[in-house]
Amino acid sequence: MSEQSLKIHRFEKLDSTNCEAKRLALANHPSTWIFSKEQTHGRGRRGKKWYSLTRNFTASVLLYPKIIPQQFSIYSYVAGIAVYDALLNFGIQSSQIILKWPNDLLLNNKKVGGIL
Repeated sequence: MSEQSLKIHRFEKLDSTNCEAKRLALANHPSTWIFSKEQTHGRGRRGKKWYSLTRNFTASVLLYPKIIPQQFSIYSYVAGIAVYDALLNFGIQSSQIILKWPNDLLLNNKKVGGIL
């Protein structure tokens, strides 16, 4: 799959980008990005609520990797490191960012993201 082949679905308001990814996967939809300006029923680890009001960035990516199921968990770590590196490239100092195991991204000791 090339980078150009990934479709993008944009929403103003959505229950959850992750739930939308699951719905698309059940319909055998091709790989895609799902973005929403507002997420009303997001979930974090262990079913915790994830609030995302307007002016936030919420996204999920639907992929069908050709790997064995035991390797799925490594993708969360790789994604977390990629987001950490992206923030560094935007000029945020490494002393301001913490990638808290296993999936939380903290900026100035406040949670700004979760990688599922």
